[in-house]
Amino acid sequence: MLLLSVVFAAMVMPAPPDTAAIEREAKQIERLLIAPCCWTQPVSDHYSADADRIRVEVRQMLTAGQSREAILDSYVAKYGQRILVEPRPEGFAAFLHYLPWLFLAAGGAATVLVVRRFARRAAAPDEAAPGEASHRAARQGTVANATAGGSSASEDADSDRLEDELSKID
Repeated sequence: MLLLSVVFAAMVMPAPPDTAAIEREAKQIERLLIAPCCWTQPVSDHYSADADRIRVEVRQMLTAGQSREAILDSYVAKYGQRILVEPRPEGFAAFLHYLPWLFLAAGGAATVLVVRRFARRAAAPDEAAPGEASHRAARQGTVANATAGGSSASEDADSDRLEDELSKID
């Protein structure tokens, strides 16, 4: 009978908490909370009485069986969203949380459109309007004349005007 009661008591009693798992979880939670004494560093990096108190409280809450979210909720209730290193996406913070993803999607769409446009232009250069083709040919002829030592009428007029201006200065 005594043996039966000992076995029953062992089955009813919860297992002792895994201290290594609690320590790992406590360190992760400490990285998520800002030290309330100065609001500049996470509890995991800060050395103050308030940070030490929070470290002890987090371990006590974990040992009592509270989850990460329950612990964070208790600190948010006590100090507000400011205690969190990364604010929860609620209200305006939700908009700010999703804004980079919206910009990424818009940038990707713009890149696809630009690449398609350039690919179409490169694939069909001879499909230009007839007037544009003759203008392009005339432009290429002007460039060829200029590189071959010839000059166009506008270049001659520009050089004449420059010589007139220089003679007025003297």
